[in-house]
Amino acid sequence: MRTGHHRLDQLQNLLILLLACSALVLIFRTGMLQSLHGDRTQTGSGTQTGAESTSFSRNVPVTLALQTPEGRWGFQCRQDSVAALYDGGLRDLLAQAISTMSGVRTAAAEEWQEAVSQGESWVFYDFLYNASFSGQTEGAARFFLLTLRGGNVEALYYYNQASRSYYAARVQASAELEPLLAGYTPDGSVFAFQQEGLDLPGYQLVSRSAPTCLVYTAVNPLTAMDAAAQEALLERLSFNTRAASPYQTADGTVIREGADTLRLQKNGKLIFQGSESGEARYQAASPRDRDLQRKAEEILDQVASGQGQFYCQGITSLGDGAAEVTFYYLLGGARVNLWEKDYSAKFYFQGSTLYSYEICLRDYQATEERCAIPPLRQAAAAAAAAGQGGKELQLCYRDDGGDQVWASWAVRVQE
Repeated sequence: MRTGHHRLDQLQNLLILLLACSALVLIFRTGMLQSLHGDRTQTGSGTQTGAESTSFSRNVPVTLALQTPEGRWGFQCRQDSVAALYDGGLRDLLAQAISTMSGVRTAAAEEWQEAVSQGESWVFYDFLYNASFSGQTEGAARFFLLTLRGGNVEALYYYNQASRSYYAARVQASAELEPLLAGYTPDGSVFAFQQEGLDLPGYQLVSRSAPTCLVYTAVNPLTAMDAAAQEALLERLSFNTRAASPYQTADGTVIREGADTLRLQKNGKLIFQGSESGEARYQAASPRDRDLQRKAEEILDQVASGQGQFYCQGITSLGDGAAEVTFYYLLGGARVNLWEKDYSAKFYFQGSTLYSYEICLRDYQATEERCAIPPLRQAAAAAAAAGQGGKELQLCYRDDGGDQVWASWAVRVQE
């Protein structure tokens, strides 16, 4: 019997070793250990804004986690479910909480961890990058935690990724979570701080099973654009096709109207350069971050195609009234990392005037094929073995310009 048990232990140890090795192979083949840069929003913890109406970023969470007396649910790389829950009531709940925030103070990481561990009910929203908000208080946060008791929200905790700071506030809001979760089964998801021996940031959500990500096809939509489609695109971008003067170059088509230039490059890039004098072609409602983002999103709505979603990565102040707004593609809740840039679109504003932008157009379509992704625990162990322990692991599609993209774990490095 002892010999049998000894052989079984040997087989189990061998299996664990093989799994770890396979994870390392997957990680290095897919480039997991490249850095993913982000966190461009420089907005701080929050300032009082008085009578301003509530406003919140158009970004949607990439991860949701909920707890009720019935159990715990985690939604990661399940963007359809995340969107359904968010639009079904969780968006309004967060907006209601933000609009009533008061007594904002700095907090320790242990405070929100205690709220998760000891709370009766709560909702966790992770936007992956700082999302701007304003109401009685103005600020930006990557993730929010609302704690509830008896249907009433007791407190709100949030984390500013750029400053790496936690905050807490009193709020007045109410919600019934059980109706929202009808049809979903508790899955026992936990946060990394609740697991011993897991070398990850405490706020990272850990599911019991490996995430499910589809393989997508990738196409440059400009290559199939005929003259009629190109003219329609110019009109959507506020160009007068009768006054515009197009001509061909080795890189693609250049359109000039007045002193403004729009380039439709063969590699899929859409590049606009406005004049520094005269009437501006694009003007935001104000130089505030939220209005700059909205103007950029209006333009992206006119050029987007396929299943990739443009997602605001952040807004960086460049000084003297200048600001840069960057976006990346999101596929099924996972970021797309392009082969050439650490962004998919970038907009440059001076005050409220948009002077230039660069957009990489990609048309993504889901296939029925699934990516081979190891569970997070296994990937974390492999990352630690490669000297990357303690860093956040983020699911990411790598687009190298080919006709298909696959997801894998990538180490996230904060700027």
